[in-house]
Amino acid sequence: MRENEIDQFIEKLERIEEDFKDLQQADEDFEGTSDSEAEIKKLIKVIEGKLKGFEEEKRDFNKFQQNKLNRYTRPDFESFDNAPIIVEVREFKAKIGDAFARLKDLDDLTNQLNNKLIVQDIENASKLLDIKNQKLRERLVTA
Repeated sequence: MRENEIDQFIEKLERIEEDFKDLQQADEDFEGTSDSEAEIKKLIKVIEGKLKGFEEEKRDFNKFQQNKLNRYTRPDFESFDNAPIIVEVREFKAKIGDAFARLKDLDDLTNQLNNKLIVQDIENASKLLDIKNQKLRERLVTA
């Protein structure tokens, strides 16, 4: 019944998880200033906490789909006493919609982390260029 929406939710969650793993690796690969590094670590902890919550939600959605919604058949929806079923399906749809909205917020956080890492990489590159510049000047002065 709502399997398609659950599949879309899972796909988006898995994409965010993969992106986050890549960003964590990028953070480990480079050093930044203590301020930028602290901001990045704080953001990583927030994202990790939210991802754990989404994993639990994913399991709950799948469980509800398998244990409840998949048991219903067409005659269940066509009967005159189907109001509880319809309410249950609508509530589940609202939960999925809410989860998608929060997943978008999580995606925004990973984008924010990506931006911070980019800025950190630019700062690291400038430092390396300054060091190379300095060494080149020293060689030119001695030559």
